[in-house]
Amino acid sequence: MDTAEFTDWLSGIERLSGGQIALALAELGAFARRSDNIDGRVSTEACRPEAASPTAQAERRKALRIERDVLATIGERKVERVRYELKMREVSVARKTPVGESLLAITFTGEALADFESRGFDDHCKFMFTTPAGEAVRRDYTPRHFDREKRELTLEFALHEHGHATDWASAAKVGDKAVIGGPRGSMIVPTDLAWYWLIGDASAFPAIRRRLEELPAGAHVEVVVLCAQAEDRSLFAVAAPERLHCVSSVAELHAKVRELALPQGEGYAWCAGESAAAIGVREILRQKGLPKEVMRVAAYWKEGAADFHEKMD
Repeated sequence: MDTAEFTDWLSGIERLSGGQIALALAELGAFARRSDNIDGRVSTEACRPEAASPTAQAERRKALRIERDVLATIGERKVERVRYELKMREVSVARKTPVGESLLAITFTGEALADFESRGFDDHCKFMFTTPAGEAVRRDYTPRHFDREKRELTLEFALHEHGHATDWASAAKVGDKAVIGGPRGSMIVPTDLAWYWLIGDASAFPAIRRRLEELPAGAHVEVVVLCAQAEDRSLFAVAAPERLHCVSSVAELHAKVRELALPQGEGYAWCAGESAAAIGVREILRQKGLPKEVMRVAAYWKEGAADFHEKMD
């Protein structure tokens, strides 16, 4: 973020509430203190506006938006990471739409979304809001759908959970304000591999649903999901019925993954959910001989912990 961008950012947060400003500043400070920006590297030049001319700075900003790093090679295909500049965007609620029995989709709008980027199905952005008591809260959510022309971003909230974010989503009204930070980057997995495994609990539903929609028709995809309610199966209608496995417990989830036979050809396994459950899946995938380059396992939440997100592979 250079001087001009920082000035624009400060102008933007002047319209926010005190709690929202505190969240935005905390997030920016945390990012500045981090030793890594997505892949373990940070550009010191980007932090030194005096080191380059305005033209060079503009070119640097443009390059940052499209800069890619190869994380892994699968045959002739590459898993890449795209890095973005961190931005805080003020948004407001445009509409709310129930999704099955377990999810509530909230669509946010705002001109600040004009340059929003999300190229990876499992991207996560920081959703920041204040509670009725004035407490500043931030949580990670997957960008479910983005319409640049309409300046609309949709996030999906789990209804059966209890917590500040669920309470906020349930009570939200059209026009209510929030702040969305990031994403900081995207992991881009090729869409033309021989097979895919998508595994997770309700916290992973938005990412899994987005991935199923993005993959080409006829893709070989095994979906193993922990469904709290039988009706949740309808959330994955685009998956081939014979490859959709809905289970009702973590033990069943692990058993089903263990039961699956690795298909022929080059593929990719993805899993997200509660920390302990995700650790179990990771161990099963390792036992099957999958190298870390062709899997991604993340803990989206942990029992008893708030604002928890951890990449485990």
